[in-house]
Amino acid sequence: MKHIFFEKWEKKLEKIDYAVQPIVSTLSGKLFGVEFLIRGVEEIGFKSISSFFDEAYEDQVLVPLEKTLRKKVAEKASKIKNYRNINIFYNYDHRIMEMPDYTFGFTEQVLGEYKIPPSNWCLELNEGLNHSFTAIYNKVLLRAKASGFKLAIDDFGTGFSNFELLYHSEADYIKLDKFLIREIHKDNRKISLVSAIKDIARSLGITLIAEGVETEEEYYCLKNFNIEFIQGYFIQKPTTDPYSIKLKYENIESLYNSDRRKSTGFNSRIKEAMFFIPPLKIDSSIEDLFTRFQRRTPALY
Repeated sequence: MKHIFFEKWEKKLEKIDYAVQPIVSTLSGKLFGVEFLIRGVEEIGFKSISSFFDEAYEDQVLVPLEKTLRKKVAEKASKIKNYRNINIFYNYDHRIMEMPDYTFGFTEQVLGEYKIPPSNWCLELNEGLNHSFTAIYNKVLLRAKASGFKLAIDDFGTGFSNFELLYHSEADYIKLDKFLIREIHKDNRKISLVSAIKDIARSLGITLIAEGVETEEEYYCLKNFNIEFIQGYFIQKPTTDPYSIKLKYENIESLYNSDRRKSTGFNSRIKEAMFFIPPLKIDSSIEDLFTRFQRRTPALY
């Protein structure tokens, strides 16, 4: 196994890099977390990220590969301002748990080297986990949570078994897929779906993150839904430069404050149009009720 890894993979992994993309508060624009997105697999001969991990799985080298990748992420995260107080969202191949050399704890060692609290490390789960969800997977994920790691369901809303994963994983976050977010302000069906997911998440104590936010209109729609955090090109495109990550995105705060002022003005106009209807006594007749509203009807239009 070591021979395969060092002969075939070590030099390839030197060319692998990670892009970073901020996740910010919908209300204040403050940095909440950063997602790390793998880059460079095409340059080392793979058609896609999935084919990269598939070959590593076939070669049974997911454990040393993941150790190397997680160290790359931790090292890059350490270059972000205030990195010990932000959440690190990391996509991984869950099949690592099937490897004969898998042992729990190596992530904690990597984080310890860079003084990153385990509670800042968030593993992103994808739908593929459902097809092989076993007691072993459940045990490992529960142990991860016991160690302080967070769990996020990635791309929620695209797969057929997202709710099964939601049931099993006890996730801390749901990341709404960009399919649901794209032009949501124009699509009543998407609005209804996101509203339903929000209600479910709230009942389970799960925080929502909207991925793929690209326009001001999408932002306002999500703000009005009270979606806590957002991610996407509208905030910042993925970049391999960790120093470009800001602690606060002023444009988001400005939009929120601007919209709040508009809402205040709208509410004041509503107040101006309101009128007082004296209450009826509990023993008043139905005729008194009709008479009262007939007198006030013109004011309703």
